[in-house]
Amino acid sequence: MAFAALDAARRDWSYALRALRRTPGFTVGAVLILGLGIGMTTAMLSVFNSALLQKLPVREQDRLVVLWPVGKGGTEVPFDSAGYETLRGNSHTMEGLAGFAHWGATESAISDGDQPLHVRQALVTGNFFSVLGAAPVLGRLLQPSDDGKGTSHVMVISYSLWQSRFHGDRSVIGKQLSWRSAGWSYTIVGVAPPGLDYPIGTDYWAPAWAGMWFDMVGRLKPGATPAAAQAELADAVKRKQEETGTPLLAGAFARPLTEAIYGDIRPAMLVMTAAAGLLLLIACTNVGNLLLLRAAGRVREIAVRRALGASRSDIFRQFLAESTVLGLLGGALGLGIASGLLRLFTAIAPQGFPRADMIRVAGMPLVVGIAVTLATVILTGLAPLMSAGRADVDAPLLRLDSRAGTESRGRRRVRQALVAGQVALALVVLAGASLLTRSLIRLERLPLGLTPDRFTIVQLIPPVLTDTSYVPWIAELDRLLPAIRSLPGVVGVTPILAPPFTGSNTFTGVLEVEGRPEPPGESSPRISFDAVGADFFRAFDLPLLRGRGFTDADRIGTPLVAVVTNAIARRSWPGEDPIGKRVRFLGEAGDQTWRTVIGVSEDVHFREFRTATPMMFVEYHQMSFWQGT
Repeated sequence: MAFAALDAARRDWSYALRALRRTPGFTVGAVLILGLGIGMTTAMLSVFNSALLQKLPVREQDRLVVLWPVGKGGTEVPFDSAGYETLRGNSHTMEGLAGFAHWGATESAISDGDQPLHVRQALVTGNFFSVLGAAPVLGRLLQPSDDGKGTSHVMVISYSLWQSRFHGDRSVIGKQLSWRSAGWSYTIVGVAPPGLDYPIGTDYWAPAWAGMWFDMVGRLKPGATPAAAQAELADAVKRKQEETGTPLLAGAFARPLTEAIYGDIRPAMLVMTAAAGLLLLIACTNVGNLLLLRAAGRVREIAVRRALGASRSDIFRQFLAESTVLGLLGGALGLGIASGLLRLFTAIAPQGFPRADMIRVAGMPLVVGIAVTLATVILTGLAPLMSAGRADVDAPLLRLDSRAGTESRGRRRVRQALVAGQVALALVVLAGASLLTRSLIRLERLPLGLTPDRFTIVQLIPPVLTDTSYVPWIAELDRLLPAIRSLPGVVGVTPILAPPFTGSNTFTGVLEVEGRPEPPGESSPRISFDAVGADFFRAFDLPLLRGRGFTDADRIGTPLVAVVTNAIARRSWPGEDPIGKRVRFLGEAGDQTWRTVIGVSEDVHFREFRTATPMMFVEYHQMSFWQGT
């Protein structure tokens, strides 16, 4: 009995393959449509599931919040180490508080023997991982005893770096990587769990240095809320400002860790995933129409098979096998397409895309895509054919002069309904794509104040300095810049402290205007600054509205100078000519710290993409520190 059933199944599948081979146009078209629909939908669902839906590898992620003070004008401001220690020791809303360098994950050049590694470093307090509640994949994570160890430097590498660079080698523990720009080596003590991507883009975590300024991540006590933690931080900020007498901050802000990681990407991912689901429905509808058209030409075939003795169950099994083969072929092609799309996505994903190391073809999205498609193929393929399977063997369908290949009225209505549904879904996708394209065009045409399409940004790692000054590094820059400027096609070359669009909290301060005795208040928000060279305004194609830019005469030992953006000029000297006015950052002392304004530039989107950032530019020779970009 069992052998007979197996033999019948083998015949059904063999006939199904022969039947599909007899109609190659239909088979190839249907499989391609299904493969594209399943592949693109599975890839998009996999990204959404891996990056956004899967839990973070931490304990009770809903109790984790990220906190930072807020300056005048809404700028994010780090908290100094003393304020962080005070808040950590006296918090009533958080059972644990850790700090990390407010600049997040930054480029760092380390070397594995003679092989250089271009990776991103995050400096954190020793209790960072214990506050998160993370467990290592290998070795151990940082701990409070790692803080302040002097010359004993340890690091925890990310799971993605462990896989990509060290190929999952478990003997990596104890390996030393040289950080030549700092003059020491890090010892790898552990591997972080996959998906622990905070700060975003981190390749390795190392203990923070003494006296750093922090953003903070805290674990709420049971029953506490982010709003309560925010209020507590705001009170701490207020008390600290009263103690120091410098009211530079406006308050505090707190939000869940998941929001800090995902940022604004969740709404966009929801829209893209919904569009992928609609695409799968369109693919299913297309295949349904193809099956209905094919069914119209097979009515006589079914009637002949019934006349030769085939039962209704034989007909059912036969077409079930054909529909299943079609769906499985489409699913196999879709799996290959999804894998290729995900490899492409991970290769071109923008830096900072959250949890990129977790993106892979997920089981659930693939199962859902294939299940929906198989259900559509089977139901659409069997329903019209089984109506013919119920026909009597002496029906007019067997006559040579019958209109056996024409559609019935009911089948035509079904096909018309499918076409109408397909058009409706296509219009929805088209409308969404049009809106998305319109938004992208607006962003592309956003007046940035500079011309970004011809930039090449190179990060230079300064050599180990044997003294506390940055003069040797400046001398090295002075040697390199003319050589780069002489290359064919180079219009201008300039150093900058940080690449564009790194955030409004990068290199900020409160500007003090000479002759304005009132203390800083709402009219004196924090501004960003950068150190640049004489070619800066030409290289960035940033117009000067009045005055001049920097020249080779602006050097160490000459009067300090600055160029400000138009927003600062309007706010600081309304109705006056800013050229010749003097400014400095609050906290700088002595007459020699004043900088003379020599030029006013157009407002520029330099720190943030969507909004213009009030900026002050200074000549890099006249800076008291340097990091080099």
